[in-house]
Amino acid sequence: YTLRGKVRDDIGGARLSFELEVCRVPRLDVIGIRRKRLKGDAWIYKRVCEEVLRLAQCSSSGTSPTSVSSGPTATQVAAQ
Repeated sequence: YTLRGKVRDDIGGARLSFELEVCRVPRLDVIGIRRKRLKGDAWIYKRVCEEVLRLAQCSSSGTSPTSVSSGPTATQVAAQ
């Protein structure tokens, strides 16, 4: 699945555009999240990525997700 998102400021202008691609790696039993900042503030992008990882950890069913970086835009979390 590929998701695109935007963070807007108070007057409706886009402060950040980003893309997330979620895929399952069956042999490793993990879910991969590829992150990509399309444009905008790097610090806002960092906070969005931290929130995505936090939500992924909260939604895992009793297991502690693993965060592994394979490059600057790839993250893996344990499958549910």
